[in-house]
Amino acid sequence: MLGRVKTFGWLLLALGWLIGSPLASTARAQDTLALVGSLSFPVGSGSECWGWTAPDNTEYAIMGYRNGIAFIRTTPTIQLIDTVPGPMGNGGYPWREMKTYLHYAYIVSEATGPFQGISVVDLQWLPDSVEYIGSFTTNGDSSAFTAHTISIDSASATCYVEGSSVQPVRVLSLANPEHPTFVSVFDTSASSSIHDMTAIGDTVYVAEGGMGTWSVWDLTNKVNPTMIVRVSIPASGYVHNVWPSPDKQYCASTEETAGKTVKFWNISDLGNVQLIGQYLGPSGMAHNAHWTAQDTLVLSHYQSGLVVLDVSNPALPVQIGKYDTYPLGESSAFQGCWGAYPYTKNGYIYGSNIDGGFFVVQLQSTCQALGAPVLLSPPDGALDQIEPIALHWSDNSATGYRVEVDDDPGFGSPVLDTVVTDTTVSVSGFDLGQVYRWRVRSENECGFGNPSAARSFEAGCIVTQTGDVDVSGTITSADIIVLVNYVFKGGATPQPIEEAGDCDCTGAVTSADVIRLVNFVFKGGIPPCDVCSIL
Repeated sequence: MLGRVKTFGWLLLALGWLIGSPLASTARAQDTLALVGSLSFPVGSGSECWGWTAPDNTEYAIMGYRNGIAFIRTTPTIQLIDTVPGPMGNGGYPWREMKTYLHYAYIVSEATGPFQGISVVDLQWLPDSVEYIGSFTTNGDSSAFTAHTISIDSASATCYVEGSSVQPVRVLSLANPEHPTFVSVFDTSASSSIHDMTAIGDTVYVAEGGMGTWSVWDLTNKVNPTMIVRVSIPASGYVHNVWPSPDKQYCASTEETAGKTVKFWNISDLGNVQLIGQYLGPSGMAHNAHWTAQDTLVLSHYQSGLVVLDVSNPALPVQIGKYDTYPLGESSAFQGCWGAYPYTKNGYIYGSNIDGGFFVVQLQSTCQALGAPVLLSPPDGALDQIEPIALHWSDNSATGYRVEVDDDPGFGSPVLDTVVTDTTVSVSGFDLGQVYRWRVRSENECGFGNPSAARSFEAGCIVTQTGDVDVSGTITSADIIVLVNYVFKGGATPQPIEEAGDCDCTGAVTSADVIRLVNFVFKGGIPPCDVCSIL
């Protein structure tokens, strides 16, 4: 060999095959919502559920039922810990909703009587018990106690309640978390039909019920809220809730009406909100949507139960998990799953049924991870491998293969890390004489499997023919002229001189090389020799 091989960086020659980034992802697998456990309340008439994570990471659920509120430990086992009574008068007891802030739970109901108003419950004494702090009016008026829904923005310690679907949104401060105090109200001009709201930071998303609209409000000034936009839903049903994605680029809205879809909106420009996608489960009527991670939405979907959607592309939501909390049917009736809470730290999802059932489920993949492919060639320990080197492995019906090459046996910093869709890839750009190791992982909808057993090879060189002295790509009389000028007249030096001008591969460029090149070009003589190098 002539001189030391120069490394000009990695060349990847996956001819005819698609190549992707090693971080490329595939569509999420079809998952299942597996039941972890359940409870039932004999008196029935369940309503909303929520959750709370204790400082020691113990998870708790909170569920409304006929007589009040139940507090349930869900880790390590599912156990009813305590209950707090709720108001029962005026027929409003089926509607109980709650949210948490710090170590407090705040519960509202449309019912009147003992415990009416916003009930504050201290959770810090769990798992022993909870402490009922008291109940407070919703706007400082001694007659204002009922509320249909509640939302809390923890960042600003602000609570928002809506009273019985016929009153404006009321804003309360939780500066003293044991005593909510009235701040203001804001009337969306649809106050006779407001149903729900979701507060994220100083932005409040309001579902405007029978108006067929939803709106977004700026609550930076809590005393003087301002509306940012109102969105009309085409041929709408009863607009039940609105929930934004974590990055506030999208939101989902539900309509508690038979046959009306869950709708997905692009809200990146609130001056130009666009309807981009829709979904509807088998029962044909969804209740509440909760956007969790950027790519996941959880629905309480009445008779269809708990539903999980992949919304990595909100224009094309895909169901990836479902747990039927109401196996008796799939119709658009007010039965089955009312509430869903998907914000636990351990991946549990809570569901509450109208008939009093409480469910804990967990998303589990049903796909099978592929085994490691078998490396076929080059053989392990192969020496002096001539570039380009074809790496080849067995086919196990993967959607892709991740190929890693490294001079570190631990693959701590691969010099090549790429994804291909075939079982062969050709690579170049190695240091001459360096030993490299390579391995392959198979990929399917479950992701990447375990790596294959690694193999090693010693890098050789690229075989190229000499004689192309002017580096034009072909050997012609022009090469003879350059070589003659260099050898006999002190002309320009062939670059690089050994690889281009040493036509007889003796290690020096002399008149003998000129003679060999002339004989080849004009007399059909022996061609210039091959040299092992990288041009």
